[in-house]
Amino acid sequence: MDTIWGPALDAEVAYRQEVVRAAVRGSDLGWRWRRHRRR
Repeated sequence: MDTIWGPALDAEVAYRQEVVRAAVRGSDLGWRWRRHRRR
């Protein structure tokens, strides 16, 4: 863990989270499922 792994991992995690968020946000099923489960 020096200087490349740190930022690289952070960027990968952020990119993955963004992709998942966009997919869930663009998907009505995901939004509805999440809303129902939150109740």
